[in-house]
Amino acid sequence: MNDQGKRYRVLDTETGEIIESQLTDEIIESKKRIVEVEEGDRILRGSSLKAIEGQVLNFNKGHSFLKMYDDSMKRIRGLLSNAQFSFVCHLLPQVEYDTNVLRNDDGSIMELKHIQAITQQTYESNRRQMLSLIGLGIIGRWEVGDKDRPKIRHECFVMNPYIFHKGVNIYAGLLDLFSKAGWKK
Repeated sequence: MNDQGKRYRVLDTETGEIIESQLTDEIIESKKRIVEVEEGDRILRGSSLKAIEGQVLNFNKGHSFLKMYDDSMKRIRGLLSNAQFSFVCHLLPQVEYDTNVLRNDDGSIMELKHIQAITQQTYESNRRQMLSLIGLGIIGRWEVGDKDRPKIRHECFVMNPYIFHKGVNIYAGLLDLFSKAGWKK
């Protein structure tokens, strides 16, 4: 379709003035980029950026963070013993981005024997804590595949994404794993 003769609202990027104009040969020949502004788009003016300069900071850019949902944390407060809560807090930095799988610092899947180094508790104590938290639906066991060896399956521990989550996406199978644990809202 030939856009010449069509009417546009044109933004003068130097003055910020919006004028209604026809697409002319002069505009086409200037090779200026023509971008349509659609519903939901917004234009941020340099003066607006200058006004907030130094006021809005990209706080801890590049550092990992974990989401904890308020309602779930309030419920955990009354549900867990201090020892259980401490156990969970020791594991939270090991949650993998977008999967919630507990991983060692080297990226390998965390097993009970690895947790001992983090919690400074005995293997048996960690086993009891893990089983109690699995029973409460705070931690789950999940089976995952090995991309290099497709026939190999690994059991891993995962944090309930309805309580804690790192990242923006989550595998639907993980939501299914915890859907009946009583934490889904």
